[in-house]
Amino acid sequence: MYKSCKSHYSSPSSWFLRYILAGQEGIAIPVLVKLAFDSSPVVRRHVAENPRTPCTLLVKLSQDSDCEVRLAVAENPMCSDGLRRMLAEDDSPDVRYALAENFTTGESILALLIQDDNPFVAWRALKTIANKTRQQGAQPDVICAA
Repeated sequence: MYKSCKSHYSSPSSWFLRYILAGQEGIAIPVLVKLAFDSSPVVRRHVAENPRTPCTLLVKLSQDSDCEVRLAVAENPMCSDGLRRMLAEDDSPDVRYALAENFTTGESILALLIQDDNPFVAWRALKTIANKTRQQGAQPDVICAA
């Protein structure tokens, strides 16, 4: 006999099915909300990656205990500048590096990241600004941290 989708969804051993469900383009928002509270960080990360995830849910996921979930929030195209600014102060250098590397991160946030204590984050932010400036056809300004 076939099991219903609902019984697969609620089964604790079916994290992979929940993971697949979290990445679906047409997924209903209430299902995304439920999956955002999943016990598996892999499932929560996939919710954070989904462009259909509402901003309010991204805010909740930006406070997740797993840095990979927070990193996925930073890379979500629906992540607001305000949320990215908050993530620019995240404890995890991986989250800050992802922001510094992301071409859609705003210039003001990249300017903050240039001053990051982690030299890899600061260098990546500087490189991203240079690449964005080059793509726009202008010469990058040399930015020195005080």
